Amino acid sequence: MSKSVQLSQAIEARLGLICPANGYATDLKAVHTEEVSDDKSKPMAMLSWGEDETRERVLTKVSRSRAYVIEGVFPRSAALADLERFHQDVLRALGWAGGEFDRPIPGQLIGDTAEIPRLEQGAQARRIVITIQTTYVENYA
Repeated sequence: MSKSVQLSQAIEARLGLICPANGYATDLKAVHTEEVSDDKSKPMAMLSWGEDETRERVLTKVSRSRAYVIEGVFPRSAALADLERFHQDVLRALGWAGGEFDRPIPGQLIGDTAEIPRLEQGAQARRIVITIQTTYVENYA
């Protein structure tokens, strides 16, 4: 299995751990990788990836950089603090707290950004968009 698939699966699995029973502030109901209807239970996370690019190549091994986009979708009534806690929970779940997992994800987290778009009139949900920058090595042999 390719490192990119392993990395995506590991990130999705880690996000699925976000709930108070596991020591997180957010009680995440689900992680989706495809678009879902607005009537799904919230809060939920939508996982996709943005740019994936070559950084360095040596023979059949390629160092790659990939941006993962994690969109937290909360009820309209959610407080700004709920979205901010979700950002922290995501970073902790992906290992930024250090040493929480027996096996690290098959890549390296090198940075993140987060944005909470202004709540539009008539919107059914509040959102936070977190972009995680990763690097990993893929072997094309």
